[in-house]
Amino acid sequence: MPPAPRPYVWEDWLHSARMVPLNDRRLAGPGSCVVYWAQNAHRGVDNEALNAAIALGDDLGVGVVVYVAVHTALPHATERSYSFLIDGLRDMAGSLRYRGIRLVARIENPEIGVPRFIHEIDAAALVTDRSALQFGRALRALVTDRVEIPVL
Repeated sequence: MPPAPRPYVWEDWLHSARMVPLNDRRLAGPGSCVVYWAQNAHRGVDNEALNAAIALGDDLGVGVVVYVAVHTALPHATERSYSFLIDGLRDMAGSLRYRGIRLVARIENPEIGVPRFIHEIDAAALVTDRSALQFGRALRALVTDRVEIPVL
C-alpha cells in the first residue's frame, strides 16, 4: 500500500490555479488510483486534465486510470458522432498504452457509471475535463454530487 499523502500536497492542489475543486470532499485515504473521467477531451496527449490527474497521482503515490462512458441515449447523437468518438477512443487507447495508463471504456450512462466505477476501483480522487456545453456541465454536477471522493 502506498504511503499516506502528505497533508500539504492536497492543500496545494486545492489552491492550484489550474484545478477547480468541484465538491468539498476531502481525501479519505490514499485509494488505489486517481480516476480521470474523459468527458470531452478524448486524447492521451496534449490533455491538461489528464496531465493534472497524473501529477496528482504522482503526489499521492498512486497510478491513474482513465474512464470513458459511451452514453448511447444522448439527444441529437448520430451514427457519425459515435463513429467519430470510437475513432478518437482508438487513438486515445494507443497514446495511453504508450504512457502505461489503463483505459476503461464502458457503454453506460455516466451519471450511474462514474460513481459505480469509482466505488469498484476504490479511487482516491476524480479529475475531469471542462465542458462548454450545458448538458456536460449539468452531467458533471450530477456525478459530483453522487461521489464520496474529491472531484477536481
